[in-house]
Amino acid sequence: MKPIIRTLSVALFLTLVACGGGVESVGPVGLWRIDSDATLAANQLQIEDQLAGMPPAERAEAKKRFEGLFKSVQGTIELSADKTLVSSALMGGKKQVMYGTWELDGDKIKMTSSKKGSDVDFVVIGSISNDNMTVNNVGKEQFMVFKRN
Repeated sequence: MKPIIRTLSVALFLTLVACGGGVESVGPVGLWRIDSDATLAANQLQIEDQLAGMPPAERAEAKKRFEGLFKSVQGTIELSADKTLVSSALMGGKKQVMYGTWELDGDKIKMTSSKKGSDVDFVVIGSISNDNMTVNNVGKEQFMVFKRN
């Protein structure tokens, strides 16, 4: 009976090691999925600023379009232990896949990526708190919020 318990213990240990032991042990490594509701909430001030000068009738319609746009965005970022990343986004029926690298400094993350075959790099910075990652393009006040999958 003891060999079975020992074998099960080893299997359980290997499973825990393979799956990781939480945020502290794996850092940001893993799959992150866009949280469209949180992304919309994070961008409300920017939306309101853009709508401020519009007549009320146009403002209501434009606000619905903005909200629909933010809620329709789907995507993931997969951060690997070797500091590489693959991001995939689906917006308006168009899929975009990008490849790059990431670096972490405390709770701050910087990701640099590009489309396959392109020389144009996109730099995104953000912060990680618990299982949430909020990022924005460098120099822009537009945010994307991701949840660890």
